[in-house]
Amino acid sequence: MHGPIALMLVPTMFLMAASAPDSSATDLAVMGVRLGISPAEARQVLKAESQAIEEHAVPCPLPPAQGCRLIRAALPDGSMDILFQSSATGPLAVRITFTVKGRGERDRAMVLAAAIDHYGPPTLNGSAWCVPDQRERQCSDDAPSMVFNPLAGAAGQFILAAPAHGEP
Repeated sequence: MHGPIALMLVPTMFLMAASAPDSSATDLAVMGVRLGISPAEARQVLKAESQAIEEHAVPCPLPPAQGCRLIRAALPDGSMDILFQSSATGPLAVRITFTVKGRGERDRAMVLAAAIDHYGPPTLNGSAWCVPDQRERQCSDDAPSMVFNPLAGAAGQFILAAPAHGEP
């Protein structure tokens, strides 16, 4: 991840919410895509940045197991998958996975440093922004979270997730 994309990625990727991710699900966002938005809102935000957008029905990973949709967007810096689950007000984004292109450890470190500059130090395990569970070993299922995972062949992947219990 060198050249113009590298220079654009770090500043633009973190044009996110200004508050810390543990306050509410709607505080978490990547490139303007937030937890709790509708598919129409996500498509609107993505159309300016995306090279291609696909939409599919998918199995729901969390109860209620009905009506899940996935929007997948190819982006200049990587790709984004947004999982929508049915709610009382219609489908809402409950999981956002942003995979960042890169060439290994140097790019990974740069992306993680940009996240730390934006959100502050991770609250758990050096790469998670969340409310820890009672044993402080993992993120609580009762609050939204953002986790950065290094990936082979990419700088890494940010996964934003709404609380497992209740709607975002």
